[in-house]
Amino acid sequence: WQTVEHYYQGAKFKKRNPDFYAMFSLDSDSDISKDLEKAIEAGNKKGKGRPKNISIDPDFYGLEKDGRSVEERKLALMAKFNQNEDLRRILLNTRKAMLKQYVKGELPKLDDALMEVRKRVK
Repeated sequence: WQTVEHYYQGAKFKKRNPDFYAMFSLDSDSDISKDLEKAIEAGNKKGKGRPKNISIDPDFYGLEKDGRSVEERKLALMAKFNQNEDLRRILLNTRKAMLKQYVKGELPKLDDALMEVRKRVK
């Protein structure tokens, strides 16, 4: 995977559309795998950037912890911080700080997934 975001966007299709899920991986050599904006567009809820017959797995989203989305993000973050010593050191240097996720146009929210990953990568 080129980025955590590529994996996360692709994971939305892992169960019902595994061939489309694979398009997000570097092994596919697809435009989606090379371009983050295309990956985000293909994975968004509106479906712009993906075939009309491809939809997000029904179990991906849910109420906060009910959907698969939280677990998929944790898996991607674990891989990121376990494969990159510099990034792991930066994350661990935040110690017990409250980490927040910033999304354009939204209020910052506590990033529980990242803080859990921080505990597990030690």
